[in-house]
Amino acid sequence: MYRQLVYLRKAFKYFDLNKAWILSSLFVFSIIRECVWYACFGINILSFSTIQDAFISFFNSLISFVILPLIYIFLSFFIYEEPKRKILYHLQALIITLIFALLAWIYFMLFKKAMSFITALLFLYLANDLIQQKKYLNVSRFALLFFIAISLFEPLLQYLKIKHALNVKKNTIEFYYEEGNMEFLSFIYKEKTYDTKSKRYFLVGNTSNYLFLFDNQVNKTLVFSKDDCENIESEVF
Repeated sequence: MYRQLVYLRKAFKYFDLNKAWILSSLFVFSIIRECVWYACFGINILSFSTIQDAFISFFNSLISFVILPLIYIFLSFFIYEEPKRKILYHLQALIITLIFALLAWIYFMLFKKAMSFITALLFLYLANDLIQQKKYLNVSRFALLFFIAISLFEPLLQYLKIKHALNVKKNTIEFYYEEGNMEFLSFIYKEKTYDTKSKRYFLVGNTSNYLFLFDNQVNKTLVFSKDDCENIESEVF
């Protein structure tokens, strides 16, 4: 347990000394990802966003990297290393690891970050391996490469999956269960009901004032002002 606490203390000190550029970089990457994602659907999201929306997007992206350390800190207090009973220690570590994975999965599902769960675990595994080897410069390079890939290329890949499904099953597309399709809304606009659980509509996203739906039948993105929408309801996940 004490070894884990030493790592956590060192990580916190490093973050405290570099928090300005770390948080600034994460903020910039979150904005880039949002711009790329919405641009795939023909939307300049900056025209529909406010400063508040930018910070909400930032914290929405950051939550993935806050949940795992918090769960790790909580569980680290239950790990006691006993050199004379290595089998019991390894069994205990295995159980704690499984509990960690289960709790992380539950929280990621609650925050509708299913795909980020796998990505975050992969990042932590590779980063931890580099840290154990004390290759801290390589950790920084890997983190930068990771965030660039998530910001620039992950939205494109997700969009291509949607377009591919549209071409295969034209007008009968079913949007698959993934991070981009885990929030289901229904609302009434000009006496017409829109439900993103149907096969026709895909919820691209929303800001404080607007909702964005992709209509696969007309192959266009629909923009709705929330002020003009009635009975906005969210499906319980």
